[in-house]
Amino acid sequence: MKPIFTGVGTVTKADIEQEIAALGDLGHAALKQRWRALQGGDPLKRLSRQLLLRALAHAIQEKAFGGLSPTMRQRIQRLAAELQNTGRIANVGTQPAFKPGMRLIREWQGRTHEVTVLDQGFSWNGKTHRSLSAIARAITGTRWNGHVFFGLKSRQSTCS
Repeated sequence: MKPIFTGVGTVTKADIEQEIAALGDLGHAALKQRWRALQGGDPLKRLSRQLLLRALAHAIQEKAFGGLSPTMRQRIQRLAAELQNTGRIANVGTQPAFKPGMRLIREWQGRTHEVTVLDQGFSWNGKTHRSLSAIARAITGTRWNGHVFFGLKSRQSTCS
């Protein structure tokens, strides 16, 4: 199998897909050899063929399109250290970052509701609201967490 990472020319999405698809035709020994070429070392000894295929596909995409940013790597390392030290992650920081112009759409009792994110607040039905919870309350008539109502987070955190 001829690797596409020669440093010459532009690698396309189709090239990556073709290389990943070709991995399925390789035997376990050839997959390990491909791993060495991409990663510079040996894969774990007891790595199943299926997991090795997935890891190689990830490595190929990462090499072609780039991996995690240094900031994201540091964040993951901090979360891993917190999990190891305390047995849980207190705050993953999963609250979504809203950008002005984003639209949130929710169907409620057969009616579709569209909310537009503004610089300061949210627009719904021609009015500006300070929070998604206020909009969810106006729509349903009951108290709701706005992020839960619009499907941006689950009712219960799964990080404990």
